[in-house]
Formats: sequence, structure tokens, C-alpha cells
Amino acid sequence: MTIGYLHVGPPEHGVHRYGRLLARAARQHLKATVVEATAALDGTARDADRLRRACATLSEADVCHIQYEPTIWGARRAAMNVKAFQVGCEVPYVTTVHDARRGYSAWDRLRQLWEARQQAVRSRTSSTGEANRGQEGGGSVWNDFEQGPNLSDAARGAPGSAAEAWSALVRAWQFWQQERINAEATRGVVEGASAVLVCTEAEASRLASLAGTTSLVCVPHFIEPRTLPDREEARAAFGLSPETLVVSVLGFIHRQKGHNRVVRALPHLPEDTHVMFVGTPSDPDERYAAELQRQAAALGMADRVHITGYVDENTLNQYLAATDVAVCPFREAAASGSLSTWIAAERPLVVSDLKLFDAYQRHAPQAMRVVPDDRETAWAQAIRDQSHAEGARKQLRNLQARLSLSTIIQQHATYYEQVVPLACS
Repeated sequence: MTIGYLHVGPPEHGVHRYGRLLARAARQHLKATVVEATAALDGTARDADRLRRACATLSEADVCHIQYEPTIWGARRAAMNVKAFQVGCEVPYVTTVHDARRGYSAWDRLRQLWEARQQAVRSRTSSTGEANRGQEGGGSVWNDFEQGPNLSDAARGAPGSAAEAWSALVRAWQFWQQERINAEATRGVVEGASAVLVCTEAEASRLASLAGTTSLVCVPHFIEPRTLPDREEARAAFGLSPETLVVSVLGFIHRQKGHNRVVRALPHLPEDTHVMFVGTPSDPDERYAAELQRQAAALGMADRVHITGYVDENTLNQYLAATDVAVCPFREAAASGSLSTWIAAERPLVVSDLKLFDAYQRHAPQAMRVVPDDRETAWAQAIRDQSHAEGARKQLRNLQARLSLSTIIQQHATYYEQVVPLACS
């Protein structure tokens, strides 16, 4: 069997990297030939040509595997790019859908628009800049709406002004249009696939209405093996003492990730606690990151919160090694690559009360503390407890074994073979 892998979007994006690692695992662990092609989509008219060239490279494959996420598939051109791929692809394809939305009908998009607008209002009127405390939040669609077009504060206008009202209308229209395109593109990629894979049951339930007769199955996110540097050396590189309690959140910085929960908890943690937000802001004007820094300053904690920006793999491993407690304070999520990275790093976790974490927590109850509410004292207490978690590493190593790349690629092979019923030989 010859398996083709199409990689789209920027190489540093987690979804792009996910596909690369699957291709590498297929070469190592399957008796198959692997062909890879890259299409660096940038949301312009040239994307169609890039996809056609990539499809030509993959034409010798028996089955093609693509990773789908609307942003890396061209954002506002995602639906057109999906169609261009389907026209050019001469072989059956399997897709893994990432970042599944909570609904794909016009009513779902209208409901999300209303929720996004209400949460944006709360964000502006709350003294802490928070929105929808204690709930899952509006998801990445809320973040898309709240960041809106890349306007300056002056262009947005003062609260209540005509300029502010016009800016809100522009953001609402762009939000609606983007969600319409996301729904169209996701429906298209699912309907054209021979099999649709997701990483969690939560994502499967979100996509069930689109799948129809297409096979929809859950294949867990793999745990990538990592070799970390020495803890003390990593801390020394960042100017941190061995006694400092280092608490880290990993991944893109946007509202649904819940970074502000950690900032609010900081005054309730030991004085020698340092918070690392390891990632880059997702919004062009970095409004949420600036909001976090202002919040930390208002609490007198500005010197204890550090936003790293994008880091390469070696630097990422240093941050992982320097961390005592990993936090996934997400307000909304159906899957998480950063969670898999923390499991690979064997760091005890504090997580929000989302369905995403249920299966992991059952297998590693000591390694993963769930915070059931939004109180800053509850988050602080969980972080304190996990800084002394016993048995966490052993349980996380067991999870690594269950979800290793060599195991997960064999699960993928099952669906490749169903599409092309040939033995991998």
C-alpha cells in the first residue's frame, strides 16, 4: 500500500506538525510506502494551484490522509480550497478533523454569534476583562469575533460611540461570514471523505450531524516521545532558581484557553511562583495578551508573568523541563495537542472541568487534577496540590505507552485498509 500525506498551512502550526509526525510513524511502523506533499496555503487565489501541484505528487498513492482545520486551509478561502483539493485528488482520502465547532447549521451560527456578542460585552464591562465566568465559553468562534478586524483602539471608538457601534457591526458580519465558510468547508471535506477521524468523543459528537453515511471514528491524539534537558539547567537558562514554583500554559494565547484563570490565581500562590505562557498570541493585534499583562500588573504580579511568543522545539523542551505544574485552564475545547505535549513531558496537570479531560483523568487520576469551578482560590489550591503530586509520573508514563505513535498509527492503518482493502505488504 502507498499512503499519501498532504500537509497544509505553516509548518509551525500544530495541525501541520500532527500530519508530519503521522507520516514519519507510518514510515517506521507500517509496511507501506509513504508519499508526502506540502501546500503552503495563505488564503490567496494561488492556493488552488498549490493544491493541484500537491495532488499531482500524491497521485501514485492508494489513499491520501489530510489534516483539516479551517484556519490553515485558508480561512476565508477554506471552502474554495477544499473544493480545489477534491477536484485535484485522484485517490480516496481520509481526513482527521481538528477544531470541530459546536454546530454547523445556520441556527448554530446565529446562536454562536449572539453568545459571542454577549461575551464581548461582558469582557468590556467586567473589571477583570473576563467573560462568561464558570462556563465553557463561546469557543474559538468567540475569539474570532472578539478580535475582529485588525483595528486600532481609536478606529474601534469609545464605548457607546457611533464608531464603536459600527466596529461591532463589522466584527459581527465578519464573524458570521467566517462561520458560514467554516461550516461549508467542513461539510465539504467530511462529505467527500471515505473516512473521518477525530481525536476525542466530544469532537465526534460535534461532527455527527455532518457525517451522514461517512464512517466517523475516534482515534486518540498520539503522545510524541520527548527527551527533555535537565530541570536545573533549563531553569538556569531562564534565570529561575531551583526553588521557584513554575506554572505553565502551553499553546496559542486566546480567550478560550483561559489564561486569565491562572493570572487571577497567582496572588493565592507562594510568593516565589512564576507563570509562563508558552506560545504566541493568535490575534493580529495581540489584544488578549496585552489584557493579560494589564491584569497581572493590576494585581501587582507583572514581574511574575512571562509571555514567550513563538518558541522552537529546543526552547520548548527547555520550558517543559523547567515547569513544575502544567495548567490547561481551557474555557472551551474538544481536543488538545498541548495536553499531549504535557503528558509526554510527564508534568502533573491542573485542568478545567471539560469532557475532553474525562478519559485521561480516569487513567491518571493522580496526575490530573480537575477544577470544577472558576474561583481563583480553587485554581490556586489545585496548583499547590499538584506541585507535590505523588505517582503522577508513573501514571503519565502509562498513558504514553497507551497512546504512543507506534500504537496510534496502527489504528490509522485500520482505516487506510478499509478504504483500500489491501494488506500492508
